[in-house]
Amino acid sequence: MIDLRSPVWTIFRKDGRELLRDRRALFINLLLPMLLYPVLLLFAVQVAQVTQVQPRQRPQLGLVGAPSTLRDRLEQAAQRTLPQLDGSPAVHAPLDATRALFEVRDLGADATQLGALAAELDWRSGDPKPGQAWKARVVASLRDRKLVQAVVMPAVSARTAPLLIVQDSAHGELFDVSGPVDRALARWRRDLVERELTRRGQPLALLDPIAVHTVGAATLAEAVRTHAAPMLPFVVLVLAVAAAMAPAVDLVAGERDRGTLEMLLSLPVRRRDLVIGKLLVVLASAVVAVVLNLLSLALTAGLLAGQLPALGSESPLAGILEVGLPALGLALVVLLPVVALVAAAGVALSGYAQSVKEAQMYLTPLMLVVTFTGLVAVVPHARPSLALDLIPVAGTLLALREALQSPSVPWLHLTVASLANAAAALVLVGWCAQMFDREAFRYPRLVRAGWGRFARFRRGEALPDGPEALLVFAVAVAGMTLGGGLLAEAPPWLLVTLPLVAFVALPALGHAWLGAYPLPALGVRWPGWAWLGAGVALAPVAVALSLGLGWLQAHLVDVHALEQAGAPVEKAVRALDDAGGIALQLLCLAVLPAVCEELLCRGTLLVGISRSLGRGWGVVLSALLFALLHQSPLRLAPQAMLGVVLAVMTLRSRSIAPAAVAHAGHNALLVVAHAQGWLPDG
Repeated sequence: MIDLRSPVWTIFRKDGRELLRDRRALFINLLLPMLLYPVLLLFAVQVAQVTQVQPRQRPQLGLVGAPSTLRDRLEQAAQRTLPQLDGSPAVHAPLDATRALFEVRDLGADATQLGALAAELDWRSGDPKPGQAWKARVVASLRDRKLVQAVVMPAVSARTAPLLIVQDSAHGELFDVSGPVDRALARWRRDLVERELTRRGQPLALLDPIAVHTVGAATLAEAVRTHAAPMLPFVVLVLAVAAAMAPAVDLVAGERDRGTLEMLLSLPVRRRDLVIGKLLVVLASAVVAVVLNLLSLALTAGLLAGQLPALGSESPLAGILEVGLPALGLALVVLLPVVALVAAAGVALSGYAQSVKEAQMYLTPLMLVVTFTGLVAVVPHARPSLALDLIPVAGTLLALREALQSPSVPWLHLTVASLANAAAALVLVGWCAQMFDREAFRYPRLVRAGWGRFARFRRGEALPDGPEALLVFAVAVAGMTLGGGLLAEAPPWLLVTLPLVAFVALPALGHAWLGAYPLPALGVRWPGWAWLGAGVALAPVAVALSLGLGWLQAHLVDVHALEQAGAPVEKAVRALDDAGGIALQLLCLAVLPAVCEELLCRGTLLVGISRSLGRGWGVVLSALLFALLHQSPLRLAPQAMLGVVLAVMTLRSRSIAPAAVAHAGHNALLVVAHAQGWLPDG
């Protein structure tokens, strides 16, 4: 049950009422965008209409040595009356269908020296290769006579009658001419073939021996949803982020400048409840703004469809109205963790800033980063993967794009991406709660400003916090994802060991060195022989737990659909076996992963997240990130459970050494069992 009298909801109602009382903010952030869409639409329609009736000089197409039949087809293309290849009538454009696209000018046999220039080319091979000097002369001739294109039939001998099209590629109206000209040439070539077949007494059906009919079986709504999938999540994200920025600044930096936040901090309320309450207000305002903006966009699309009846019921605008609420609802629900993460980042930066002006400067690059990260969703042929799922914002948008385009919803990628965004948001909430307790937050102007604040990284801090730990993890994931492709041709042992050392261990150690964090505080200490013995004893128990969870997963989930993700691991095991046998496998797959992964996951991640959110969340989130680091759906549940066990052991022993011993023993037992054939297939 949700306790509406809890401090979180009390703060939510209090800050929500303050936002609702600000009529200017409501008008600017909610009502004004809704009113702007139809106004901007009408403005665009009026500009288009004025542009169409403006007098302008039509682009010019020149003909040199062309027969009259070709000229007739080009004239039809210019007047939009060119029949299609199958003989059906021309399709008229709905706007300005009476105006000619271009003007056809017959320049005679060689009026512009274009015929002579064409004759200079070597037509014997059938594919002349003009040089730069020749092109410069042609462009000069075209521009002197204000031609966009010229169709030239040179008087030369060749196996096939040559026809040369020269064009000014830098002309602004080239595309208005080139498309119709290409269609006219195709129609004219068809005329020549038909005339020759008729002369020889052959049926014209020889040109079309097969009648091809294409039928779109999907509904218009499905087709529009599929083609709009790259942009729909991005539009929803941009609307949500834009709506979340203003409340994030006002509820933290604004209240602090007004002096009301100090009174709120004096209440007997946990700082985490205070942060969550403000975060819920920002999230709610973003959701309301997105819903209102989408409704306004839908009404605007309906208005535009009504203004253009010539488009018909099969137009994309009609399809937009038929897509309905399910697609928009799915996009909004899936993007909630992303919006929560961005809102948490906005609240954190607003609290870190010393004034509203400084907070606005911080939020501008945040908006830029989120926007460019979201553009991953519009990259052609981009597909979700476990590595991309871990990237905040980008992973969710890619998975949502796949859900809108595919018949089945990729629940695994949506879940992993949502968990990654939620975990990052939780860490930021914990960091904000800690920041609210600092005197420098309550009285920011007492802190010396200027470059001295950044002179030494983490000066005076004994331990890293959650955002730092997540940043180190992001560096590790990016390095393993991008660096793995550079080592595709490397020896098997180097392919396995170098990413672990360079992209897992070194980021953790480098972060500790940059922050001047003592290694014992990160768990790099001697635990005692008893804890090392406990790590050895835990190894077979961990193997049994992993195999049990794997067996349970095989009976609950269709693991055959996930086996392709585990193929690289099997390939690496076989390559190491061929290169050095069981000894090399134990070194590369048991000992080295245990040392490197424990430094990152039970060292930096566990300590940083525990400092921001507490030990419970530190254990859960570090275990989840440990499982996601392996990028294998088949091993997600076993690795997560193993991460929980190792994290608890690390906290109890205050050292990563017992966890590293248990981790190495777990991997070694599995390697030996796999080599001896003791494990079942799959």
